[in-house]
Amino acid sequence: MVPFRAEWLPACRDVLAGLPEWFAPSAVEGYAADLTRFPSWVACVHGEPPALGCVTVSAPQAAAFEVHLLAVARERHRQGVGSLLLAVAERWARHCKARYLHVKTAGAGQPGAHFERTRAFYLARGFTPLFESDRLWGPDNPALVLVKAL
Repeated sequence: MVPFRAEWLPACRDVLAGLPEWFAPSAVEGYAADLTRFPSWVACVHGEPPALGCVTVSAPQAAAFEVHLLAVARERHRQGVGSLLLAVAERWARHCKARYLHVKTAGAGQPGAHFERTRAFYLARGFTPLFESDRLWGPDNPALVLVKAL
């Protein structure tokens, strides 16, 4: 794990672009830009590209941080990269005295095994569903908010 630096932007953009079922092409640039705005880390081998994955943490509230972005290159799924990235996010939030970490993902009504895997990933790491709402992303895209006490 290395802290995000500008030179990682193309490699992280490639990770996001390689996961269109999670990150629509229209959203890739926004998420890539967020890597430069918020505390972010990159999973890599020996500190060199390519990126295996990336994570971004925001702090919408002083005591409740958010996993704003967590993406793992498709060929690295189910190899522990996401768990390592999440652990970095949790350590950062604790270091900053946050009491909770939350994440938004597609609600249970969204079709696709990829979102089922996303929900299962967070549930297996101690997150609890807090609420689901169509007010965050619109009626056609209900968001599920999961939370974890730190």
